Amino acid sequence: MSFRTFLLECGLVKQKVYSNLDFNHLENKMIVQYVRDSRRNPIGCVVAIKHEDGRIILGVSLHNPKDKWDRDLAVKIAIGRSYCDGVMPEVPHSKQKYVMSAMLDVIERSKRYFKTPNVQIGYQDA
Repeated sequence: MSFRTFLLECGLVKQKVYSNLDFNHLENKMIVQYVRDSRRNPIGCVVAIKHEDGRIILGVSLHNPKDKWDRDLAVKIAIGRSYCDGVMPEVPHSKQKYVMSAMLDVIERSKRYFKTPNVQIGYQDA
């Protein structure tokens, strides 16, 4: 199943308007960190979003090396995954340490920024 299909099933996106979504309402509710490897090549993006119910959920997007790097699209995909309860993409072994390091950084930053001890990486029943 493609990511777009998954977003459609979650009810977050209508047809093919994903690239036109407006995320301005997240202005003070989101932390963004871009992930790069040791050679400064882009790997992806990690976001932490405080949802309406008070949960803080991470979203992660990964860059396909065959594509041109697009920061805006990386953030939009990570936001979409956060709204789908933190769906994690499959991370190649060679990039896991960079993504995990960025996720840990974002978790620590979000604890301070949102003043809460709990941050969810994926869906968990409360």
